[in-house]
Amino acid sequence: MPFAYYDRLSRRDKELYDRSDRIRRIDLSRAEGLRPIVEVLRQGLARDDRKVVEAAAARLVLGITSILGAEAVEVGVLAVRPSLRAAELHGLYTRDEKRARIR
Repeated sequence: MPFAYYDRLSRRDKELYDRSDRIRRIDLSRAEGLRPIVEVLRQGLARDDRKVVEAAAARLVLGITSILGAEAVEVGVLAVRPSLRAAELHGLYTRDEKRARIR
């Protein structure tokens, strides 16, 4: 079930949303090699170490995008979740002319 903002999307954006929503699983062919990075990420989260989390998250995302053959993105980890008055944000995704950024 789409979120409330779905009704405000253009027809093109609704089609993109619907295609994306139908994806239930993405298999990563060489995911085993990412497990050590996941463990570092887990440890950084347990210690509330933002720098370790950011470095591990960036390495993990680079590994995933490489496996998928997707464009690399820059990852930044904030000390607190970004906020927006009108909605709850689970991340902040931006794109400049160079590359996408996830915070």
